[in-house]
Amino acid sequence: NAIARASRKYLPQYYSARRPILSYYFFNFDNSKIQSQTILYETRDGQSITDSPLYIFLELVKNEKYNNRRHVWVLKDAVSEQEALVNVPLEFRDRIEIVRRDTIEYMKWLLEAEYVITNSTFQSFYAKRPGQTYINTWHGTPLKYMGYDIPGSKTSLKNVQRNFLMTDYLLSPNEHTTHIFADRYKLNGLYEGKILEAGYPRNDVLQRRDETILGQLVADGVQLNGKLIVLYTPTWKGTSITNPSGSMQQIVAEVNVIQAMNPDKQVLVKVHPYAYSMAKQEQNLVDILIPDQYDANRVLSVTDYLITDYSSIFFDFLVTGRPIFFYAWDKEQYDLYRGMYLEDSELPAP
Repeated sequence: NAIARASRKYLPQYYSARRPILSYYFFNFDNSKIQSQTILYETRDGQSITDSPLYIFLELVKNEKYNNRRHVWVLKDAVSEQEALVNVPLEFRDRIEIVRRDTIEYMKWLLEAEYVITNSTFQSFYAKRPGQTYINTWHGTPLKYMGYDIPGSKTSLKNVQRNFLMTDYLLSPNEHTTHIFADRYKLNGLYEGKILEAGYPRNDVLQRRDETILGQLVADGVQLNGKLIVLYTPTWKGTSITNPSGSMQQIVAEVNVIQAMNPDKQVLVKVHPYAYSMAKQEQNLVDILIPDQYDANRVLSVTDYLITDYSSIFFDFLVTGRPIFFYAWDKEQYDLYRGMYLEDSELPAP
């Protein structure tokens, strides 16, 4: 009864606000014309222009063979174009058309783009149309339990599973990830697309140092001092992405200890996107916090030492051959409510 009352109170407001755009999508689903050579990109639900879709875009715009492609990027209303374009070189910014998420124009391109690319999932109403090619790059090698291995309710998996089953191409960086996709999301015997086990486009930038990011970080308030960079990347904790647990004061204390132990280096912090809104309120982190809009692999490219806990970011950083350290003080607790695929003895660093 409590759930029913809550549904009556909130769901009508939710759907009435979205009704015009959902109606547009449904009523035009059968008749909209696919626009040849148009690509729609959506990363992190429209929160940024980052990750492997960014590097697919950059590869296409650098190659004259693909000059006729139209590139449409999805952004949420709350994200400014200036923030989102920070990872795009100036000479390629005019190749991008911005469309705001959950608008009629957004629905139009979901219906008409010949190619749709995301690093996560499209919303639960989306269905791939005949003539569309769906590429899902996903966003990391699983260290933490994924799919049906995650303890508790499996309701949140439904849209991920549905999206995977729609893809024409699902990118995988390694054999382990391919196995998780196929087995832990129960795609075996159902999946008709192709899993491309060929690495991540986002890791190309790790073949060199992207020094341009240093000046951009300084302009955005990060206090760099020219020393070797130690990047601390604690992942988000808890069971709800809208309410991550963990203490920012603890992260501050940890950073202070690491910095005191390494006076010849500079410690910077990049938190998980789910925890960023809390981190940016912490005044003791302001000068060393990497803004959320920066592509993580651009930051990794200029990182000399990585300290992390349960973040799959270390799999990418392995490409550089630079030192990694694991700081997982709460491993037993984390294992209890989430679980991990690798034991301490299997990790590639101390």
